[in-house]
Amino acid sequence: MKRFFTVLTLLSSLALATTFQKLSLEQQVDRADLIVRATIKTVAIETRVGRVWTAYTLEVKSYLRGEAAALSVRGGAPSFAVLGGDKLRLEGAPAFKVGEDWLLMLYAKPFDSPIVGFRQGAYRFDNTRVLDVDGRAVTLEVTGKRSEATETTFLKTVNDLIGGRK
Repeated sequence: MKRFFTVLTLLSSLALATTFQKLSLEQQVDRADLIVRATIKTVAIETRVGRVWTAYTLEVKSYLRGEAAALSVRGGAPSFAVLGGDKLRLEGAPAFKVGEDWLLMLYAKPFDSPIVGFRQGAYRFDNTRVLDVDGRAVTLEVTGKRSEATETTFLKTVNDLIGGRK
């Protein structure tokens, strides 16, 4: 019976943890303590204080906001972790693959997901395209017209937003 209530408590906390408010790009930048351009170097499942986490190490290309000290270090490389592993994942939690190139907007404090807006502040660069965490093309309004963001226009927009809020 005790095991049943433990599982029920875990499941109910996971359900609550996946509720998030839709944030604009400007709000994501405002809330981010750290904004980093990085490639996923390694992915590992680990247990911390009885909870399963997926840990990601990064090969950082640049820090747009914040410093390396804001990130945890794993195996000598900057890293972050998301609650859940290969068998139990938070619904909607972001997942990253080795070799992918991302712009990550992160909170300094560790949460179940350190990505701003639970998963919204993660953008993958695929050739010249920019994709959200679900693989959808990101669009921006540039010179009064909404169009698909390129790596160049997206990074310029983010840098402009950072510049106004340092």
